[in-house]
Amino acid sequence: MSNFSNNPLAQALKVLNDYYRALVTRIAEEIVENQDKFDAAYPGGAEELIDRYGLHLHNIARVHADLWAVGLALYGPQFAQAQGGRVAGDSSGRPVQPSGLPVGPDTPLEVGSPVLANWRGMWWRAQVVALESEDRVRIHYVGWDSRWDETVPRSSLLLDTGDSADNC
Repeated sequence: MSNFSNNPLAQALKVLNDYYRALVTRIAEEIVENQDKFDAAYPGGAEELIDRYGLHLHNIARVHADLWAVGLALYGPQFAQAQGGRVAGDSSGRPVQPSGLPVGPDTPLEVGSPVLANWRGMWWRAQVVALESEDRVRIHYVGWDSRWDETVPRSSLLLDTGDSADNC
């Protein structure tokens, strides 16, 4: 299935993205409307916005991630590519089998080290892009746009030996 324009998951992702943009626009408008209240003389203004919208935005992100995971499980990397999630021309951004070699606190890592990262129950090739602390590592998912980069604990990574078979 190469054309996902009529796919219910793709349509749901589009609706969710449109809703998210509209909500963020509304939050921004509310911040602008109340900017004079967000100073030391009016404590709690920003916190009220976070209380009002934070959980809602978090749940939108969770539903979005779940829809992506279902789309990937059902249709593979072609689904992600059709949604604009993959880097054009790179076919390496797909799940792999875990190596079973955990990254521990003493495992030597440096920028550029290949690792495997678990995301939504699947293992993905990644590369270390920064060592942020003793326990936290910034990674880039190979074959994916940099907007998917994230900071994760070392304990959630495995070493990538290059032997992991593609397509779990």
